[in-house]
Amino acid sequence: MGWEYIYIHQVDFGVSFLTACNKFPQQNNSVKAHLEIKNVKEMFMSMLEEVFSQVMCRLPLARDTYETLSKLSPVISLNKISRPMFSELSFIYHAGNNIRKTEEQYRQMPFVDWKGGTPFDP
Repeated sequence: MGWEYIYIHQVDFGVSFLTACNKFPQQNNSVKAHLEIKNVKEMFMSMLEEVFSQVMCRLPLARDTYETLSKLSPVISLNKISRPMFSELSFIYHAGNNIRKTEEQYRQMPFVDWKGGTPFDP
């Protein structure tokens, strides 16, 4: 997972933030208002870069786990044809002594009637 530079106008700061940014210059119709918004966006972007950097430094092992969580998406994990093998799941070490039971349940997942009943025995 690499870091690529993103221009400030390409960053999705969220609807509430952008709505407030759009209202502020309309209420304060001035060049100073536009500069203040630009400065706030740049400070926020800098904070996001630092958060990203800290996560990469502090969670190097967990990062792989989070990246492979997408393999547990129902669209992927319940697909009988193209689902990943159990051994490809990077977080299987969390199963501990229950790895066989966990693998068995993983293999059963596409065949479970998810609309009714209990899918697995306790």
